[in-house]
Amino acid sequence: MRRAIYITLLCSILSLGSCSYIEGYIDHLEERTSNKPLARVGEVFLYPKDVAHLIPSGTTPQDSIAIIEKYIDGWATRQLVLMEAHKTISSEELEMEVSQFKELLLQGKYDQMVLSSQLDTVITREEMEEYYTAHKDLFLLEDDIVLFSSLPVTYCDDALVKRLKRAFARQTAPRLKTQRETDSLRAVWTWKGSIEEIMNEEAYNAPLVVDNWVAIDRISNTYITPEGFSYDIKHAFPYVFTLSRDGDKFLCRTTQIKRAGELAPLEYVETQVRAILLNRRKVETIRSSQERLKNEALNNKKFEIFTSNEDN
Repeated sequence: MRRAIYITLLCSILSLGSCSYIEGYIDHLEERTSNKPLARVGEVFLYPKDVAHLIPSGTTPQDSIAIIEKYIDGWATRQLVLMEAHKTISSEELEMEVSQFKELLLQGKYDQMVLSSQLDTVITREEMEEYYTAHKDLFLLEDDIVLFSSLPVTYCDDALVKRLKRAFARQTAPRLKTQRETDSLRAVWTWKGSIEEIMNEEAYNAPLVVDNWVAIDRISNTYITPEGFSYDIKHAFPYVFTLSRDGDKFLCRTTQIKRAGELAPLEYVETQVRAILLNRRKVETIRSSQERLKNEALNNKKFEIFTSNEDN
């Protein structure tokens, strides 16, 4: 009962601490109560000053009591666990593990500082191609992937969608009036260029069409697909179709497929290759830094290796 009254008094003091007109009275009460413990476990005591930060300004005494009692319960449990742990773990063993942890923590912080100041994070295309070529066995596909292009057509009218769909399905330049004109167009014609030309003519502002290798399962799991999609996407090239998601529509095209078990295109695993090379570079940067420190210590006589002298 006395404990509940004491905590209530303490909570009232803490919750009223921001009211300037009773600051003097609060200071007087705090002085009287600050040295009286709230709880004890063994020889460890919990004092009001240890919980003062837990009570936000304006908290009611009832809520403050709940907050403090919950904290006391958790504090007591931690202290009891620590008491039992000290019985089973020797001070020497604990000090050794703390020392080892401190060393690992310091080394980790130092390594982070070295990487922040010395690591070159630029991975060139040539470096990625070299590693990819030398380690092809690491980049075999687990799933079927396709070379996938898409264009948002949510706000296009039906006529424009039909025109874009015909352009998506085209493989070569259209025939013109004469063979010479056709040959001249074929020399500069590209599929993406023909799409951009239509978009410019229609003043349709949309992201440029980009080819990306994408897992078929990812497409199926992300979009609402048309009937026959599962078969057509693996057998029809080019395959032109429409996808939808959250009310948006996309005109899409696939032109190539890579089966599970085949070598993945570099473009598909570029992020993975880059991460591998960057991790290797991190290891080398840290190793070089450590080697430099050791050589400097040897030169400055801060590091010596003592060997036995058979003559002595």
